[in-house]
Amino acid sequence: MRRTTIAAKMPNNSDANVIAPPVAPPEDSASHSSPLREKYFNDPDYRRKVARRRKRLELIYRVLIGIIAAGIATVVGLFIYLAQGLPSL
Repeated sequence: MRRTTIAAKMPNNSDANVIAPPVAPPEDSASHSSPLREKYFNDPDYRRKVARRRKRLELIYRVLIGIIAAGIATVVGLFIYLAQGLPSL
């Protein structure tokens, strides 16, 4: 029985707009940088894509922090409101 992957079953699984990051050749494995990698990571399209992703993630982060802060403020406000009705000791 032959197994097929989901990608193999899909008719158009090649995306011409996706640029795969270059892989260093085996003889260059000790080096952390190569001209091919430098070219890829300094590509203006790649930099724009990373900037967009970072901006989007920063917005999500700020929204989550805002939701947490609003929740804490609501709980504190609720405690203060309910504490006003308590008799003083």
